[in-house]
Parts: sequence; C-alpha cells; structure tokens
Amino acid sequence: MCIYSLNRLFSSTVNLCPPNPQCGICRDTYPKVQCDPSRVTLSELVNGVLGDGEGEDRGTGKRDVSVYEDKRVLSDPDWDDNDDRTLESLGVTRGKFLTIVDEEGEWGTIAVALCELPPNHPTDAPVLILPSSLPKPPFNPRRPITPPAPSRKRTAPEDDVAEVEPLAKRAKTNGASSIELRSPSKKKRLEEEGLVMLDSATDKMDNDVVIEIDRAFAVDV
Repeated sequence: MCIYSLNRLFSSTVNLCPPNPQCGICRDTYPKVQCDPSRVTLSELVNGVLGDGEGEDRGTGKRDVSVYEDKRVLSDPDWDDNDDRTLESLGVTRGKFLTIVDEEGEWGTIAVALCELPPNHPTDAPVLILPSSLPKPPFNPRRPITPPAPSRKRTAPEDDVAEVEPLAKRAKTNGASSIELRSPSKKKRLEEEGLVMLDSATDKMDNDVVIEIDRAFAVDV
C-alpha cells in the first residue's frame, strides 16, 4: 500500500486481518457469480453456490436455507414458489446481492454478488459461471442440550409416608361406667337436693316440701 503526503511518498505493507466471527458484516462469505439473470433461475443459482456434495469438499451440502434480496424474502424451506423463476423476473439483476441464510443457524451467511458474463461470452456456453472454489462459510454446530444433573437431595419415598388421623378424645373414666359419667337429669338432681319436680300444678305432695315446677315457677305446699 502506498501512502501519499504533500512532500514525500511513503510505502508500507498492510496485512489484512481475518474475518471476525463476531462481526455481523465481515463474518459473512461474499462470493461473486457471473450469470445471465434472464436465463438463470433462483434454484439454479442457490444450488450451484451451495454445491451438490456434503462436508467441506463441496460447499455446505444440502440444507434448509432462506434466500433474501435486501429485505425481500424470495424463498424459504416452506415456500418455494419462486424457485423456478428467473432472477430477472424477480428483480434480481447485475450489481445486486442474494443472501443465503441457513435456517438451523449452524452455517454462516452467504452473500452472493451478481456480476455480468465476460465480454464475447459464447451463446452456447453456460449462462452461470460459479467461482473456482465454492464458498465455505464458517460452521458453528449447535451444542447438544445437556440434561440437568439429578438432585442429590434425598426425598422420602411415597410408600413410607402414612397419613395419621387424629385420635378422638376419650373421656377419663377412672374405672367408672359410661352410664355414671352422663349428666344426671334435672329431676334426679332436684331429688338429691331434697326437692321434688311435679309434672303439673295439680300434683300434690304429702309432706311439706319445696316444689319446683318444670314451667319455671315454685309452689309452697
């Protein structure tokens, strides 16, 4: 490279850096293709650039790709209506770029620059001239998803877990029968206190006692 100044000429050598895989521009591959857009179809150009083989010997092999021209989608794995159309019918002519994007995201993007055929190109010669070496975009395979490691915490087995129902409260009997534990009736309590309960006001007693009527009034006899 030559650098000019006002008074002298400087000569220096500049080494170009390799493409940065983290750069959104220089990480792409830019091959040049000479063709006749009026006679070359979209699928012919894409398949020619990708190559027929697999691996590093012949391009990137068969794979699912989407094709763009600027912001226009021309083809994708689920839509191939334009594959048999010529580049010219799609508005893709000399000086434009076709961007080939790998759907899996493992291969780098290929930006194909369309150039015109050489001067005095024979009419019976191929209308698509690919580069001598097919483009080899960078390959970055996806890492397999590693399942999470099993937890080391011990959990109680479900078979050993038993549901315990609350025990019903039992009355303290101290050896007495259940009949003695029942609350005595009102009539029996009154008799124990020296009182007599009459069923009605017309009942009579021989002795002088205090009578309590069930209807909440007392009569002295």
